[in-house]
Amino acid sequence: MPYSEAGHYEAPEDGTPWVQLDFGLKWIPNSPTTVLKDDLAQRLLKTIKECVTDPDTEVEFDEDGDIAVPFLSALVMVTVYGESTHIRFCAPLLREIDERQSMRVCARLNELNGNEPLTRLVMSDGAIVAIADICAFPFVSEHVSQTFLRFCEFAASRDSLLQAEFGGQTAMGGIQQSLTRN
Repeated sequence: MPYSEAGHYEAPEDGTPWVQLDFGLKWIPNSPTTVLKDDLAQRLLKTIKECVTDPDTEVEFDEDGDIAVPFLSALVMVTVYGESTHIRFCAPLLREIDERQSMRVCARLNELNGNEPLTRLVMSDGAIVAIADICAFPFVSEHVSQTFLRFCEFAASRDSLLQAEFGGQTAMGGIQQSLTRN
């Protein structure tokens, strides 16, 4: 069984010995709610900490339960989302975009979204946000790490691109250094 929290095998209750089951075992997947959200959040925090190499960067939960990590001009937030079923990566890319450009901005975001399988760019209230969700169950640290690193690079490259096209302010103003391993 590759992931211990993924589920378990169950034998028939009629007392049939395991050796006589002849593949009569039934796979019983565990419900994502059986994985404690706190445990999942701690595993997520540990994984994100392993990605961040700058010793001066504090990687902890904020008051909302998010993990916020600055990366170049982006601020990437990671959290357990929903009923412990997803991990959400979120980065506010631009704010203070002129609302009169909303049709142009939405058309450009649709174009960019069409070329990106994992991350969505959305506009709301004069701001552009990048969002990506992955399954949290079963938790696979390498998947989380790769998604986090890819998302950080995506956010840092798209905020400056969109700022050049539409103006506005980036989350970090472009002054942060890279804080994650490559």
